[in-house]
Order: sequence, then C-alpha cells, then structure tokens
Amino acid sequence: MGKIYYMMGKSSSGKDTIYKDIRKDLPELKTLTLYTTRPMREGEKDGVEYYFVTDEILEKYREEGKIIELRTYQTVYGDWKYATIDDGQINLDENDYLMIGTLESYIKTKEYYGNENLIPLYIEVEDKERLMRAIVREQQQDHPGYEEVCRQYLDECTYTCKDGRPTSPDSIYNLRMELKEHKRNNRRDKVLNELKSIATYQFGKEGSKLIPEDVKTKGRYHRKIISNGKQLALLNHDTGLYRLNLAGGEILKDLNINVVNIDFDLETNTVFAPGIRKADHNIIPNDEVVVVKDDEVVGVGKAILTGREMEQCTNGIGVKIKHRVKNN
Repeated sequence: MGKIYYMMGKSSSGKDTIYKDIRKDLPELKTLTLYTTRPMREGEKDGVEYYFVTDEILEKYREEGKIIELRTYQTVYGDWKYATIDDGQINLDENDYLMIGTLESYIKTKEYYGNENLIPLYIEVEDKERLMRAIVREQQQDHPGYEEVCRQYLDECTYTCKDGRPTSPDSIYNLRMELKEHKRNNRRDKVLNELKSIATYQFGKEGSKLIPEDVKTKGRYHRKIISNGKQLALLNHDTGLYRLNLAGGEILKDLNINVVNIDFDLETNTVFAPGIRKADHNIIPNDEVVVVKDDEVVGVGKAILTGREMEQCTNGIGVKIKHRVKNN
C-alpha cells in the first residue's frame, strides 16, 4: 500500500517551492493536481499548478460525491474555492504520492484515505517573513493584488475603497462612516498602542511585552522609552525601530527573543563568532540582540550575522555591542 506525503503551511511559507524541489529530487512520487475557481496567475498553466474551473463544475463534482475536501476563501475579488477531487488521479495500490494544501485540507484528506495512509509535513515560517515574501511575489505580477495580500495578514480589516480609488467621494464617505463606529482612543492609549505595534513588528508577536503599561517617553526626535526610571530602549526617528538598552535586553531575555549566549567574559564591544555558544535562529543581520552569559544579560547590540551563522562560523564578528555591563 502506498503513502500520501502531505505538505502544508500558511500562505508564502515557501511550501510551493519546497514542493517543486521534492518533485524534482524524487520523481517517483506521484502528484495530484487540485481544482480552483480563482483566476490564473502569470506563468501558471491549466492542469499544471491547478485545474482552473467554474463554480458550476465544482457543484457537479459535489453532486457526484467526488469532492474529498473543499475550501472557500473570501477575498476582495470574491470567493475563491480550492478542492481535492477523487477523479482517478490517486491509486495507493501502486504508487506513493506528494500532496500540498492546508491543515484543514489535510484533515479532510486523512478522513477520506485513512490516517495510516497519510504522512504530514508542516512548513512553519515567521509571519513577518511570510508577509515580505508575499509582497515581493505580488511585485512580479502585471496587476499586483496588494489589497488581497494585506487582507491575508490582518486579523480584522474593513475595506472602504470603491473601484480602486481611495480618495473618491464614495471611498471617503465609506471611511467616514466606518470611523464613526469606532471608539476614539485617548492620547495615552494611542501612544501606547503605537509603541507596542512597533515592538511587535520588530521582535514578533511577543515583542509587544517590551513595552509595559506604565511606559513613558522622553525626547522630540529620538524618543527614550522609560519604565520605572530605567531606559528600556531608544526609538530611532530615522529607522522607526528600537535600539535596546540593558533594561530592555532583560525583558527580551526573559521572553527568549533574539538571545545570543556566549561562554566568555564580555570586556570589549565586539563579540566574535567562535565565542558564541548558542543563538536564536530567527536573528538576521542588523537585528537588535541580547548577549547573555550564565543566564545574565551582559550586553545588547546589533547582529552582524544570522543566528545560525553565529553558531557555525569559526571566525568573524557576530555582534557589535552598543551597551554592556561594565566590570568593576
């Protein structure tokens, strides 16, 4: 009996690229072409990436009981449907298969073919990286769908633009009516939400915890971020991002975000790769990082290498320190 290797992941996680690479390296794995009602993208061919069909054709398959799983996505262009159809493409008595989809489609396929016949492969990528990939992909299209990309990455959003003209009278009216439904934040809440949003963007979902509820700011150009009399970070006006201070580094260390562990006493403002014992694999060059020795924060600074490179390189600078604990 053959097996179905089922690859899944969120949009722009890279699963399509990995899927194509596996097909190239393991041609003995048979594949299944899904059905969709969405428009064909630039470079796609009917019957290769998908069978591009109408709602009426999917309804016919449903009446015949051949739909294994069906997903509907509400987009700014209307409902897009994706379906796996029992159309004779799969014969587990003779072959192994490689399939691609979502967690929901995997569950439905498992129910149809049996748990013992499916092997799940889940691709997980940080949300920030997925969004950047999606934007780059849309830039390559003749008619980029940036609005739809944003919809996929925002938990809640309301579109007020009419006919692609955000400043038209109808669009402005829709925006005004929508804003009337929302409670206005006071200035304090507005500033707090802004600071937390920047931290989330820079350090991920848990990064908002860098900004406590009692936070205060000082400065007109570069803003000092202060809590309990200690400066946590500096909000750089030129980049719109935080530069960590030691107190902020303590918070990120407790959250296990952008941590670089070393095994030597930090006495200079340079951390060389050979002295790095372990580093967060989410770190990329120019990230703000926290340098830790024996579970104590000893410095904060800017990454020169990725987290993986810090662990693997036998020479070169891993981190440039901006603030460090001075030994007496």
